[in-house]
Amino acid sequence: MPAACWNNGVAGLAAPGRPVAPDSSAYFVKTLDHGIAVMRVFGRDRAEITRTEAAEATGLSRAAARRFLLTLVDLSLARSDGRNFRLTPGVLRLGYAYLSSHPLVQVSESHCAALAVDARETACAWVLDGADAVCVVHAPAARIMAVPVNVGTRSPAARTAAGQILVAGQAGSAPRGGEQGWVITDDDPREGIRTIAVPVHDTAGRCVAAIGLSGHSSRTSAASLRRDLLPLLMRAARRIEADLITGPGPACPPAREHAPADAPASGAHFTQSLERGLAVILAFTAGPPQLTLSEVSRATGLTRAAARRFLLTLRDLGYVRADAKHFELTPRVLELGHAYLSGLSLTEVAQPRIEQFAAEAGESSAVAILDGHAIVYLARVSAARLGALSVTVGARMPAWATAMGRVLLAQLSPGLLENYLGELELRPLTRQTITSRTRLREEIERARDQGWALVDGELEDGLRSLAVPIRSRNGGVVAAVSVSTAAGSGPAEAMRHTLLPPLLETARLIESDLRIAGSSSTHRPPVPQWRASTEAGTR
Repeated sequence: MPAACWNNGVAGLAAPGRPVAPDSSAYFVKTLDHGIAVMRVFGRDRAEITRTEAAEATGLSRAAARRFLLTLVDLSLARSDGRNFRLTPGVLRLGYAYLSSHPLVQVSESHCAALAVDARETACAWVLDGADAVCVVHAPAARIMAVPVNVGTRSPAARTAAGQILVAGQAGSAPRGGEQGWVITDDDPREGIRTIAVPVHDTAGRCVAAIGLSGHSSRTSAASLRRDLLPLLMRAARRIEADLITGPGPACPPAREHAPADAPASGAHFTQSLERGLAVILAFTAGPPQLTLSEVSRATGLTRAAARRFLLTLRDLGYVRADAKHFELTPRVLELGHAYLSGLSLTEVAQPRIEQFAAEAGESSAVAILDGHAIVYLARVSAARLGALSVTVGARMPAWATAMGRVLLAQLSPGLLENYLGELELRPLTRQTITSRTRLREEIERARDQGWALVDGELEDGLRSLAVPIRSRNGGVVAAVSVSTAAGSGPAEAMRHTLLPPLLETARLIESDLRIAGSSSTHRPPVPQWRASTEAGTR
């Protein structure tokens, strides 16, 4: 399939509304259509839904809506408190299947990130899906006033600079006002935002994407965009085009958490066709953009006939496009929760992961960042028993006496660590607290070397904690996750053997969710001045 098809719309879709599917076709899987319709009910203004709300929004019966919602829970794509249902970060893997399989997205990420730093404005890459421009790469500016765009954001193409570039490129003409190869628009994508965009071409000269820079109109003018930012934008576009020739490096797919296509149902409510249809989407993860029917069949474990039915159903719904031999995902896949969840903070991404870990381990768990001489708790789950961790989100604890603090301090450069230790007033919190700078430095260095820290009774008598780092896409540490137990529950060595492996796995899952959501750099919580000043020296 030619590269020009990356941004082609899907014929016959009713944009921006829901696709109209020919559900009378012999191959069409109605239950997959209904299950996806339930997923589409979730949105920024409907973070939680009940089965009644799902039924009313889709036209399904309450019993049918409940079956699909519970199936999503079984697939780890949603969670429920018994009445309300909420999507989990696991749903991001559906969008990641599209993002990771397309060279355009992969090669654009680093260039957009560099562009955002150089221009000090938000940089995005967009493709066309029907009548909409869809954001597939988002690199935010390091500013307090952020541009309201995330990966998966859809905007009417005619109203956006990137969209006008894409529509004109598809038609083989210059966009209105863009004869010189660029377009500037106001109120794009929201009121008060000014955007400039340029095209990205493939080796045949076809427009396959647009990249743009957006900033608040209070600090940008059309003249300043042309004078100061257009040269940076054009240079980034040329670099992306050059990398498209050589192609991206191999992608690192996240762990697949869904059951294989032939897995047994989890209960009477389980809708296997929804699981299988989503498995077909996941088959494209980190692979080539186009797959044959045989390749999808092998990846999912489905028969060729079954794989074909699901692929054609997804095609009719607008999530897959096809030619005579190949199938590929469309940007519409990002609608399945990605645009909503890609705006989640580190706290929101980590919370369900540590809840799952705490439930399985039967111990308390928490996530924290470094702020000066203290750690600040961003998320926590307390074990349901006497002696469980009883801190609250936002609580501060001395970094040097905690496992999470030592993991985070271990990422400072030697110079910054020495400055930190020199400023400390080491005082005994318990009889076990380390008060020697030499010993504390050794413990921090040990945490750096082994990748984890264990603190036994130094913060509070009887409290033992184990922590590991949470890393961003570029390998930098953005937070730490810990598990805490009572010292009387057994020797410290036993804690390391039993709890360290699942804790490391929890950190890896959080990192995967952050990477898929773009949160590793774009959605970290605001950091106080001390931490911001030390980031350049972190390891």
